[in-house]
This record gives sequence, C-alpha cells and structure tokens, in this order.
Amino acid sequence: HQKVFLTLLLIAGHAVIFRMFPEDLHHIQYSMAVQILKNKIGNNVKAIPSYAFYNCVSLEIINIPESVTTINSNTFAGCESLTSVTIPNVVTNIKVGAFRGCTALTTINYKGTETDWNNIVIEQDAVPNGITINYNQ
Repeated sequence: HQKVFLTLLLIAGHAVIFRMFPEDLHHIQYSMAVQILKNKIGNNVKAIPSYAFYNCVSLEIINIPESVTTINSNTFAGCESLTSVTIPNVVTNIKVGAFRGCTALTTINYKGTETDWNNIVIEQDAVPNGITINYNQ
C-alpha cells in the first residue's frame, strides 16, 4: 500500500484538493513552497497539514502565516536544506516530528516572548535539539 496525501490549498479564494504521492513531494521547489505558504494558504487556515512539505529538500526558509495556530506532525520532516523558520506568536501546538530530519535547521524566529514559546505544546521530536530560538522577531 502506497501512502497518498490529500492536500487542501486555498487558491484565489477557492478550495482545491489535490493528490500527491510522497516520492513527488521532494520535487517541490523552494519558490513554489514559498508561494504556497504566502499566497495559497488563506488567512482562515489554522493548521498546516501533516506531511505538507515532507522531504521538500530544496526548502531553505519558511515564514509561517499569522493565521496558523498548529503545525501538524511531520509537516516539514526531512527538509534537510531548511535553515530558518519564522513562527507567529499565535501558534499553540507543534506536533510530533514537525521538523524531524531538518538537519540544517539552526534558527527559529518566534514572534512572541520566551514565556509565550514555553506555553506552546511542543510534542516529542517536534523541534530538533540545539536550535537557537530568537524571540520577538
């Protein structure tokens, strides 16, 4: 049995669901991923789906939209070129393995305070050890 991901994107105000196989996900280019995050995930989207950018090896920098409150499991897992992530202060949950295997990830820019960060439910293996957290970015 092969895993198939159904991904929901909001494009020009319309919901579009498409099917993607895991082996195809690594072909998403950085610019496409940025466009998905900035333009295709509407202001009403509260969670980035599990495995949305799984093994997207070209992805280097992520700026998560202000509407997102949950980063689901394995959302960015295997993004080995990812070096920097900006997370809004409205995020309340980072699920299991959200950034697992992001071996180049060195910095998370968090748009809240250290106290706010400590109140986020961060599940097992969600954020790699040794990451520098910059607050109030």
